[in-house]
Parts: sequence; C-alpha cells; structure tokens
Amino acid sequence: MPPTVDEVVAKINVVLGRAFRGNYPMTMMAVVIDAEARTATYVGAGHPPILVAPARPDQAVQRLRSRDDILGISETARFRATTRALAPGERLVLYSDGAAECMSLGGRQFGLPFGEQAMAKALTSRSFASAQDLLSMLVGDLETKLARSSPHDDVTIVVVGLAS
Repeated sequence: MPPTVDEVVAKINVVLGRAFRGNYPMTMMAVVIDAEARTATYVGAGHPPILVAPARPDQAVQRLRSRDDILGISETARFRATTRALAPGERLVLYSDGAAECMSLGGRQFGLPFGEQAMAKALTSRSFASAQDLLSMLVGDLETKLARSSPHDDVTIVVVGLAS
C-alpha cells in the first residue's frame, strides 16, 4: 500500500532536517485529491491555508488550515492529514507565502491582506470562473499590486477544480 500524505510529509521533513541540519526551515502544503470520491486530503507544514473558492457568490470562502510544524526543524515532528469533501464547483487555491507577502516599490506590504483577505474577496466575486480563469485573474491582480517591482520571495499560485 502506498504511503499516506502525512507519512510522505514526515519523510520529507526528516530528509530536509538531515540535509540542512535545521538551518533552513521550510513550509509546504501537500494535497492528494481523490476525484472519484471528490475529497482532498491535505497536510500543511507551517504553510498558509488552502482557500476554497465557493461555487456561488453567496457562499463564503473557506480556509483549510493546518497547525503542523514547519519542515526541517525536528525529525520527530508529527504531521496530521485532514480530509475534506469537495462540493461541485468548488476550487482549491494554494499559494506560497511569497504570494501573500508581496511588496510594492514603495515598500508598502500587501502581506496577508492580499494573501487571505483580498484573495478571498477576489475569489468570492469571481465564483463563476473556471479554475484556469480564476488563476489568470489572481495572477493579474498580483501583477497589478506589484506595479513593476519584483517580489522578494517565490510567488506561486495553484488553482484546482474537479470536473462536474
């Protein structure tokens, strides 16, 4: 039987801890989607929450948080997987902390207000969009906020939706 997502994250944690001796802590969100069962099983090692884009604009964006430790600090850290059903039309939005902490040229931090609050607002107002269109819109919003400056960290956004 293949390892579970929490077992995989625990193994990654041990490898990173040994390789970097605790000097380079990292975060990650690992997600396994079962399209047939319409579930997402996730482990977040210190990573920002997954945002669940609602199927309709009258529904709120949900945050799938994980309280697990960051990677690479302790080889004995434990990681717990959580499984959530996916309703038709919902999309999962995963993003790096760099996407949440972008700064403009003037040094004004957009930080978590963009990462969670503004992104959640954008997701609610665009609930009609496909996963691909939603990603394009979020990237466009982020590029507008950056206003020709370069991000100070990696910037990654992934949007996943299941076919109806």
